[in-house]
Amino acid sequence: MTIADDLRARGDVVLAFAAALERELGEDALMTIGDARTSITDVIADDQVRVVALHFGAGDSGEGSLALVTPQHFAETLERAASDELLLTTVIPALDAAAQALASFGLNVDPDPPAESTLAG
Repeated sequence: MTIADDLRARGDVVLAFAAALERELGEDALMTIGDARTSITDVIADDQVRVVALHFGAGDSGEGSLALVTPQHFAETLERAASDELLLTTVIPALDAAAQALASFGLNVDPDPPAESTLAG
């Protein structure tokens, strides 16, 4: 089974990410989630998006990325929630929570530091 298969079969990673992001946004926030996809452009094809990604290696299981892909207007909302008004600051706790949940799959997850990146298919 691949990491993508694991992500589709279990919602632990996405739920951990969404819960941590809700905490960053405050008590009025309620996130919704969708299915794991193979490409960012499968989720959103708009060129007015922002992406924060955490790339990771998982030993023999390969490598992958956990990413927040968001329209510009929601990225601005997330930035306003950060003490330094940086999108990355708001999203790091959520990506960390998702990486910890991913490790619960029994993988030796070795993440790179999260970074804002360009939209890539």
